[in-house]
This record gives sequence, structure tokens and C-alpha cells, in this order.
Amino acid sequence: MKTITFTILFAIVATVLVNAQSIEISPTQKMVSKYDDYEVVGTNSIGTIVHYYSKGNNKLQVFNSKLRPFNEVDLNFDEKGSKIEKILLTKDLILVFYSVLERDYEYLKVKRINYRLDALKEGTLLDSIKRSAINSYEGYFVKPSLNDQYYVAFTYDQKPNRMEVHYTLMDKQLKVLKSADIYTDDKTNLTLESVKVNNHGDLLVVVGHLNRRSSDDEDFSFKSFTVNYISGDNYETSISSITDENYLYKDLVTNWDEENRTAILVGTYQKIKEREDIGVFYTAIKSAGQTIDYNKIAFKEEDFAGTNSPYRKWMDNAEIQIPKRIIPRSDGGFIYILEAEYHNFQVITTAPNSNTYSYYPEYGNYYDENFYYDLMVVSVNPDGTIDWRSNMPKSQETENDLGRYSSFLYHGANNVSKLLFVDDIYGNGNLTEFNFNPNGVWNKQVILNSYRDDLLLVAKKGIQVSGNEVVIPSEKKNRLRLVKITY
Repeated sequence: MKTITFTILFAIVATVLVNAQSIEISPTQKMVSKYDDYEVVGTNSIGTIVHYYSKGNNKLQVFNSKLRPFNEVDLNFDEKGSKIEKILLTKDLILVFYSVLERDYEYLKVKRINYRLDALKEGTLLDSIKRSAINSYEGYFVKPSLNDQYYVAFTYDQKPNRMEVHYTLMDKQLKVLKSADIYTDDKTNLTLESVKVNNHGDLLVVVGHLNRRSSDDEDFSFKSFTVNYISGDNYETSISSITDENYLYKDLVTNWDEENRTAILVGTYQKIKEREDIGVFYTAIKSAGQTIDYNKIAFKEEDFAGTNSPYRKWMDNAEIQIPKRIIPRSDGGFIYILEAEYHNFQVITTAPNSNTYSYYPEYGNYYDENFYYDLMVVSVNPDGTIDWRSNMPKSQETENDLGRYSSFLYHGANNVSKLLFVDDIYGNGNLTEFNFNPNGVWNKQVILNSYRDDLLLVAKKGIQVSGNEVVIPSEKKNRLRLVKITY
């Protein structure tokens, strides 16, 4: 059995058996047509929960530890106009957050569901917001902190020159701690890029400022970002900005370093007048400052040597690098993961037979091509310098699925980071993983033969359900199965 020796927490030496895992596969579940989609919510003492949904239809299904289904319930609400916004789990309960429209107000409520799948009582009111002809709030979103100590519910109104974000911060009992509004103004359009809460009750709200000169198809479309840091100690807001008149930005991702109470931001940049100056920017912030100092690491031609991408010019490969995930390091540094990704969307128009008369002179078929290539994993030291960089080659090419079966799932187990993905989607469809340790040493291995088990896995819809378990759904011929991997 293969072993890897690595440094835990960058200090202690230990050995992990990377091939040690067990796999459970659920019985086949028919995907009923009245539901548009589903999500694997997670696992708690009740079981592994799957939520099936469409407009007006919602169902919860529960699987036991062996992934055998044993209970389900349709989610019905007495209030008219109700809409489920988010389903989250505590240790022993299912929390169903939903909104209700009543006259000029929208209300956010929560139902607590127990192991019998019974609602303990009527929905508890958490927040409300007035709607009128002058605002168009986007409905509610709910996010938990890493260990469910805090929750944030938010909604936003995107006006041409103003972004209004309304948020409500709650503790683990869903007691409201703070409700407030954040306003960001600019002469150009604004977009809400990130809202995250940490285990201390700190809140991060990032608003993107679009470049007025950008065309609709230009990738680097942001001229700056406004970063709001709301302290969980006193709820004071510190406002900072990421900006440089010589650069444009895109693809911002964020995460919290819980140990150091620091917000980490990573994105990509390109210099306006020297387009060869293209790369990744990153920063870690704790509080105030009018302008955030950030590091830039430019891409180089050698970064893409041996890439699986069909692009031969390094600039073309640089432009399709997208930050996907930030992993905090225990020493105050962090790791970020880039994925090479691009899409080709077309509407193919066809004229009717020229010998026939038609009121419909042409019709079109929608067509998409989706390409997901290598992963670039970069480790950053606490002082902002690069510790190591590794390129992990993969190739995923699909048509007419919007990339549903592509990309990867991140999982941390036994102090080794794992990136799981489906290799050769139209061929063997093997579930494959990259393992990398804190020193950047990595290997690639197949952990499941999808063809043999008649699976078509959807890695990006998978979820880490415990410290050493992931659950990944499989969709094939209108049938759903769950796959649990225990390390």
C-alpha cells in the first residue's frame, strides 16, 4: 500500500495511507419529472439528506449510514407565495429557510424539522423587508459559518448606480444579533460578489465595480472592489477597496481564515495597456484601510508547459485560469486553486425548406461546448511570497450539459488535500483524485470505476459531510444514486 510522508501543520512529520478508503453506493432512485433538480444537503444524526425541488414542489429524502433510503416528506407550507431559500442542517435538525410575500413585505422564516420529518412548530419569523416600485430586492440568501455558530441572511437591490445589501446576523439558535443595510455608490454598474460570515460573527461583504469601458464580452470587467468588514465584536463596519487605475480584474473568490480571523481574497488581473501582464492577485485583510495592499503574481509561458488545453499560446491559457477555492494554512498562509475553464455557446439557426411557405422563417438549436482542463495549486506564505506551485493535468470536454459533470470537488482528509473529478467523462468516467500534501507533493489515482458500477458522477454537486467522508451524486438515464467515500 502506497504511503506519503509529509509535514502536518508545517511542523510535525506523519504518514498517511492515501489508498485507504471504503465506498458505499445507494440503490437507484428514479428522478421524478416534477422536480427540476436536487441537492445533497449534508449528513447529521437524522441521516444523509437530499432535497428535490422545482417551482412549487419540494421533497426531502433521507438515507441511512449505508445509503439506504428510509424516509421522505413533501415540504408543504400554509402560507401562500412561500419559497424555499435554503436548507441547512444542525446536529439533530433540518432547518428550512423560506420567504413569504404578503402585500408590500417579504418575510424570511425558518421551520425546524426533527428526525421524524415533522415540523416542530410553525415557521419562526427572522427578518422582513419592504418591497415597492423603487426597489427590486433579489429574495433571501442564507449562509452559515464554518461550524454553524453564526448564520447570515441577506438580500440585495442592484440599481444602476447603487448596490443596497440588507443583512441579518444570527447566532446558532437563530437569535437575531444585528440587522442593517450596506450602501455602495458609483457612476458605473455594481454587482454583489461575496457575502460570508465566520465563526466569530465577522461578516465580509464585497461589491464589484464594473469598468464603464468594458464590452459585454470582455473578461476582465471590474475596475475595483469595495470590501466591507463588519466586526462580530461591535458590529462596526470597516470599508476598504481593491483598486488600481492601470488594471482590470475578474473572478474574485473569498474565504475566511478562522484561526487568524482574516478574510482572504483571490482573483485574476490584467494590465490595461500591457495585456501580457496577466496573473493572480491576492490579499488577506483584518480591518480598515482605504486601499488594500495586494500581491500580484504574473503568469509566465513556462506555467503552461505540457498543458492539456488545446491553446498553444500561453496568453490564451492565462486568460482561462479561474480561481475556484481558497484553503487556509495553519500558519497564516493559504492555498488557492485555479482551474482552466472556458465555454462556447451557440444558437445554430436553420432556414426552412425553400419550397415551403412559413410564418416562421427560421428556427434555432441551442448548443454549448464546455472545457475544463488542468488545475494549478499555489501555496502562499504568511508574508505573501509563494511557497510552492503544482500543476495537476486533467481534461474534461463535454457538449450540451453546461459543464454539469466537469470540474472537481475539494476534500480534506487525514491531513491530505484531495481534488476529486470525473476523468474521461464520455469514456470510462472514472472517479479520480489528486492528493497533495502541505509541501506540494502530489499523486493521481483512480478510486472508482464508474463504467463498471454504471455511474455518471457529478463531482461539483458532491459535498464533504464529515472530516473523512464525501457524498457524490450520480445521474444516469434519469436515475439518481449516491456514492459515499470514507477515508
